[in-house]
Amino acid sequence: TTVTLFVMVKIYVTRLEDTNKDLAQKKAELRSMNDNLLKIVQAETQKRVESQKIAIEQNRLAMMGEMLSAVAHHWRQPLNAVGLKVQDTYLAFQNSEITESYMRDFRDSTMALVYSMSKTIDDFRYFFVQSDKKDLFSIEDTLSKTIKLLSAKLENTSINIYVSYDEQNKKDYFGFVHEFRHVALNIISNAIDAVIASSNKEQSFIKVQTKYKNDKVIIMVEDSGGGIKPLVQDRIYEPYYTTKDQGEGNGIGLYMSKEIIERQMHGKLYDEQGEF
Repeated sequence: TTVTLFVMVKIYVTRLEDTNKDLAQKKAELRSMNDNLLKIVQAETQKRVESQKIAIEQNRLAMMGEMLSAVAHHWRQPLNAVGLKVQDTYLAFQNSEITESYMRDFRDSTMALVYSMSKTIDDFRYFFVQSDKKDLFSIEDTLSKTIKLLSAKLENTSINIYVSYDEQNKKDYFGFVHEFRHVALNIISNAIDAVIASSNKEQSFIKVQTKYKNDKVIIMVEDSGGGIKPLVQDRIYEPYYTTKDQGEGNGIGLYMSKEIIERQMHGKLYDEQGEF
């Protein structure tokens, strides 16, 4: 009996040792798998970050092209005015009509035009500066500046823009102002393109409205472009997906806008058919 018990204990101990060895091996394999999984996650995360950086840069370049066009429109009128003033001054010199009062008026009016053109450059330059920290800013002021930058394009395409701000309840927002400018530019530019492409030429309009509710701001943009087709409604926020003709869109704008609003500003970007 003693021998039998000894043998049984020996077998049990051997099995226990084997089990412990297997367990240690499994733990080592699990640690190795976890390490590999962590490396894979880190690599995929880095790829996503790099991909997002590329998307941001592509969107920035596309918006810069849009803004350069807007600056050109804004500059055309004051440049024409400066040219006319220079010609008028030369004619006044030929006719001996230049007086101190004339020169003072020429100086003041020309400098006002130069200041206006310089202000346009400042608006353009600050528009594409990335935010490195959050600041308090006015949603309404930012929207108005964006609309102003696009005003020449709106006028040239005969699109009416209507603004309705909740002035009574408005408050400053704490967040990334420059990123929000990108969102505003993307959304309003998309609205302009939709109206231009629409067959409804009798009513060409864009409406921008803000409302404040429960410490949240709701920004609504409506246009007469005809809306989004149900078949593509679920895909409009996918990167590189666009419903525009080739060469007219890169499919980055709405994707980046959604990323900024939902990831950086903890809001929500969505499309909805409703009453303005």
